[in-house]
Amino acid sequence: MEQESWIFREDFALAGSEDTLNELLEKHITSLKKDDIDLSNKVIQANGKSGRVDLFFSKSRQPREGEFEHLVVELKRPSKKIDQEVLGQIKGYAGAISKDERFDKSKTKWIFIAVSNELDDSVENDVNQLNRPKGLALDTPNHSVWIYTWGEIINQAKSKYTFFSDQLKYKATRDSATEYLKKVHGQFIPKLADKP
Repeated sequence: MEQESWIFREDFALAGSEDTLNELLEKHITSLKKDDIDLSNKVIQANGKSGRVDLFFSKSRQPREGEFEHLVVELKRPSKKIDQEVLGQIKGYAGAISKDERFDKSKTKWIFIAVSNELDDSVENDVNQLNRPKGLALDTPNHSVWIYTWGEIINQAKSKYTFFSDQLKYKATRDSATEYLKKVHGQFIPKLADKP
């Protein structure tokens, strides 16, 4: 997923993977071009743990001069439903960043996403409420928490693809898709023996 960040949000680029919250702070401070912030204390969640995020993205272009947006994605194994524990984990990351005064609150927005194959019933209710977009579990002025299934992520990507493809009149073929996969993900595709 590191090379395919567009599937979550098309205007973000990879800034790191398997980063601790401390490493997120360091990268955030670097983007702010501040060198007077003390990094000696760890970024800690309410449960006393530091935490490690799966994927960290930064917006490729600033929304406005001096403003920043970051995206944190937590990927769960297919057999792990997103339950209250997972929801608590991603909210814990958001809370740690929100509560730590070293993270900018005035010009930076954080988006947190957790993804797996299924949601349990309690989380399903949390992310399907009236007057809120589907998937939104928490929304504050500085951060939002979103919960999705892979099916929802793929459907969103298909909708974006269809829109852009219609606008550009581009039609992908099996051959062009296969060529793209070989070029970008060739190291993961097994080599087939040539036919006699």
